[in-house]
Amino acid sequence: MSRVAQFRTEGFKGFSVKFSPFFEDRVACAAAANFGLAGSGRLYVLGFGPSQPNTPAGQCSLLCAYDNGDAFFDCSWSELHQNHIVTASGDGGVRLFDVSVPNQPIAQWREHQREVQSVEWNYVSKGTFLSSSMDGTVKLWAPQSQRSLRTFSGHARCVYQASWNPFVDSVFATASGDNLVKVWDVRQQQPGTECTVTFQPHAGEVLSVDWNKYREHILVTSSVDSTARIWDLRMTNRELVLLAGHKMAVRRVKYSPHNPDILGTASYDMSTRFWDTQGTAAVYVQNAHTEFAFGLDYSLFRPGLAATCGWDEVVDLPTTTSARRSSGSGSTSWSG
Repeated sequence: MSRVAQFRTEGFKGFSVKFSPFFEDRVACAAAANFGLAGSGRLYVLGFGPSQPNTPAGQCSLLCAYDNGDAFFDCSWSELHQNHIVTASGDGGVRLFDVSVPNQPIAQWREHQREVQSVEWNYVSKGTFLSSSMDGTVKLWAPQSQRSLRTFSGHARCVYQASWNPFVDSVFATASGDNLVKVWDVRQQQPGTECTVTFQPHAGEVLSVDWNKYREHILVTSSVDSTARIWDLRMTNRELVLLAGHKMAVRRVKYSPHNPDILGTASYDMSTRFWDTQGTAAVYVQNAHTEFAFGLDYSLFRPGLAATCGWDEVVDLPTTTSARRSSGSGSTSWSG
């Protein structure tokens, strides 16, 4: 393994990490004090690589940070404005920051009744974003609007994640604590018709969902059952691939933007695994964290470059393509 950079979010546990879609050397981390149970949150915006000449080799530099009275659980960079990033907060709030404007958000909304678990900007139309919440709802937002545009209800428990389809700008999928994944289409205006697909991918809570970036009908889910599973939405009676190897819940799953067969999983067992889904064994295993691994993302600019974060207060940027396969096992273990 080759590590590009690392950063310590001292006093704050990492929940989510996201690369900028505009700058190849910028990454953000949403973090919370006290494991997100009580206390404040902090959004970190970090720089790395040769563009940070005054930063020691192998370290990220802190470009800016924003504090909040409650936890930050997720963040998502705008697909339209290079300096804008939206956050999900434990107080039910959704906040929009401009990284060129210090100290405070440029817009904020508070409609969710419980903690906001995820936010994601639309990759195709680029002008809207989603938020999902412990209150069981998903909301559609536009930055210029003072209120949410739509609310989607249908899950019986927490919606851990809402994820846009990268091909169709009106379609998104949700992962929920009611053990279900639902697929929604915002073009459906009549109440009760927005949900177009519902299926149960795991026996337990579904913690994460992500779409394949090259195959429109393929998505991957992860669960408290310690597995990730790949599905074809045209045939949800059985998974296409079962990825087993983690020893605890898989908190985040993410498809590579560069290869349709590569994805990563971050787990409470403190490891992050990178899989070639043409097989069923992890190709690389990252053991850089000493607490729950929570966040995971891939760089759009550098194939193989990933970012992870966890409750050990570490943001790690490994290059997965440099690991060497271990003989016999079909998987490679590499650590920091």
